[in-house]
Amino acid sequence: MDNRFSMQYVSIDILHRNGVDLAKTSDVTLLLMLDGQAQLGIDGQKKLFNQDDMVIINAGTAYSLTKIMERSNILVGRFVLSSSYLMKVAGEKNISFICDSREDSQEKDYGETRVLMKKIIRDYAVNGLAEASLMQISDLLKLLHLITSHFMIIEDRNPEKDQDRTREIQFFLEQNYDQAIGLSDVADHLGLTEAYLARCMKKYFGTTLINYLYDIRLAHAREDLVSSRKSLTRVSFDNGFPNLTAFDKRFAEKYGSTPAMYRKHFQHPEEDEKPSHPGVSKEAHDKLMDYFETGMIPLSRVNPDNLTEVVCDAEDYSAYTPLWNVAINIGPAEALLRSDVQQSVLHAHTRLEFKYGRIWSIFSPDMYIVNSGEKSGGASKFNRLFRVLDFLLGTNVKPIIELGEKRNWIRKTVSSNVRESRNETMFRDYAHFLSTLDEMMEALVAKYRRHELSTWAFEIWDDKRIEVYSDKRDYITIFRDVQGIIRKYVPKATLGGAGNYIGWSNTHTEESIRRWIDTNTFPDYLTFTYSPYRVQEKDERFSTLKADEDDLAHTIDGLHRIMKKYGYPVFSNIYINKFNMTDSSRNYFNDSLWKAGYMAKAYLSNIGKVAGLLYSQLSDTTTDYYDDQRLLNGSGGLLTRDLIEKPAFLTLTLMKHLFGNLVAKGEDYILTRDEYGNFSLLCFNFISRNYLYYLQEEDKNTLEDHYSYFEHQEKKTFHFRIENVPDDQLFTLHHHVVNRQAGSIMDEWARFDFLDNLPIMDIAYLRQVCIPKLYYTRVASKDGKLEFDLVLEPLEIRCVTIRRK
Repeated sequence: MDNRFSMQYVSIDILHRNGVDLAKTSDVTLLLMLDGQAQLGIDGQKKLFNQDDMVIINAGTAYSLTKIMERSNILVGRFVLSSSYLMKVAGEKNISFICDSREDSQEKDYGETRVLMKKIIRDYAVNGLAEASLMQISDLLKLLHLITSHFMIIEDRNPEKDQDRTREIQFFLEQNYDQAIGLSDVADHLGLTEAYLARCMKKYFGTTLINYLYDIRLAHAREDLVSSRKSLTRVSFDNGFPNLTAFDKRFAEKYGSTPAMYRKHFQHPEEDEKPSHPGVSKEAHDKLMDYFETGMIPLSRVNPDNLTEVVCDAEDYSAYTPLWNVAINIGPAEALLRSDVQQSVLHAHTRLEFKYGRIWSIFSPDMYIVNSGEKSGGASKFNRLFRVLDFLLGTNVKPIIELGEKRNWIRKTVSSNVRESRNETMFRDYAHFLSTLDEMMEALVAKYRRHELSTWAFEIWDDKRIEVYSDKRDYITIFRDVQGIIRKYVPKATLGGAGNYIGWSNTHTEESIRRWIDTNTFPDYLTFTYSPYRVQEKDERFSTLKADEDDLAHTIDGLHRIMKKYGYPVFSNIYINKFNMTDSSRNYFNDSLWKAGYMAKAYLSNIGKVAGLLYSQLSDTTTDYYDDQRLLNGSGGLLTRDLIEKPAFLTLTLMKHLFGNLVAKGEDYILTRDEYGNFSLLCFNFISRNYLYYLQEEDKNTLEDHYSYFEHQEKKTFHFRIENVPDDQLFTLHHHVVNRQAGSIMDEWARFDFLDNLPIMDIAYLRQVCIPKLYYTRVASKDGKLEFDLVLEPLEIRCVTIRRK
């Protein structure tokens, strides 16, 4: 913290490097965030504190100001106002202030105060410790006038009654913080109703009981981390946390770092910054002058936590298998009888050039294949299936045909549905299923020929929850029988299995792998559907959404370990035939820029681990229902029903620009090259969701509040240095950019104030503008090196094609 200059009634200082760990004064504190982002804690309640946010902290109130990231810097103006002087001015003994621009809609009350504070801070930066001029004194008096006029309130309280109640609550919580207690336990002990206790907590502590209890636990846990050698797990349990995950999450929210990082920091603390001369430190002074000159920190002083440096050799490369253009999930077979779904497939194939289209539920009642079981009608019973397949083949898309039944529900959350599943087939028994499959294969060979069918793929889903006939056999028996019938007609046909869920639990996955080994029966390729949920007690109703945004990659790594453990003979033919970050079709994150980054992250992190990664849903049209017919409704499609490309779709279009040889890859970038010495790279500024997202059901996030669910909103800088390139060669960089200003349908619709029932011409306009922004720059190589920087906006994804001139 820098030194301060003082007057009789106000002092000013600049918080620049360290923030405030924990402070409590007898005076009134006024904070203004000039630049950066921090977490501001007031009496245990923590919230984000962003640029231009302004807050008054009342006398005697504990507060903290913690940087979002350990190595980042903030720039905060702090005014400490004399309580005695304010009480003298007001003529009252009990005064307090309500001033928090983050929660108050009366912006006009803050605008004038904020401008004046910046003027005072600027004078401070310029004049340092010089004696205050009459103008400065005038400004400070005006500031006191503004805050007392706009934000001061006179309290009418009974201090003794308040003190007794707060003492009672605090004593009980301090004595029992390490126990599993809640609102009802405290209310019972104090002889209060839960509703009354909740109001008391809000009145006396300004927060909920559970948040206050966790603050006590965190304070004790923090002491343990520094003063003891207990394991992190023991620290969490000893201080009342239900598990280590909850401890990590709560600790990071309050202190801005994980418990492990906090312990490491305080075991080897860095020296506090010492000013090079009395007054403002040189670094803080430079930052202040930069701020007032340009309104932002220069990119040359980029936050190292938001910097990715890539150094690679242009001649050190190898071929790799792209995962993003193998296949696409279309939906139930009958959906392809609809013109809107056909248009989606035509559009997507033109733009993405995927090879396979995956369909399922071919034996559903709407396909008219399964009847009484009689063979009357012959091949004509497959006419609807033929129409589906004719369309795909006419679009130059090979089919992947799922032969098992799948649920066709539309989900809001993991525990509630918009539409319940109505999977019904009319198979009388298992023999009826096999005879129908035999008829179908005979009809397919007759119409499309054996050679054509050998280029298709078949799968058989395994789900014990769906009984399509009364005498359903075990899965291995079903697989062998299905494989026998298919191979009878098409000896070179490929059949995959088991298609069940990966990610629910290791036990579930192990059973699936061990079953193939034990029976010496192996599919031509392994298929799994990724589930982003953790199932409790083997009951889907008790599932919880996983907070690990790298869970797909971790789950696939776990699959490899299990296969190795049981000696599974083939590792290369693994396909994740359906993945997403949610099963909900009413979650606005499906429509967002965040989803674009999630997609890129999923594909890049799994290169070399699987042969294919199929996104769950092509178009919103396949989950349309009565409940929501807005332009965006949170459906999981890559395309809206109006054929507007969402950011996730644009991710796949950008990946098409990547070349076939891999030069370098990291968690947020990939660099490729062709045989002519041209390069193509994809990079993205992925920002994790904060704890607020996980505190509510998935369908409760709103368009208006979407950007409040992220940990920060900071830019990211990439520095690339490609070595071993021709010297003095001029390269042209073609930038394809998707961010809030280009390609985000959510942000474009926000400019329409989220209006429904848009005219056709407005829909056409959105379809045209929701595309990546394109521009060129040029860079010359020097000394055999090509170096350049890319600065990405929050949640931006960018593809840059680098061509030799």
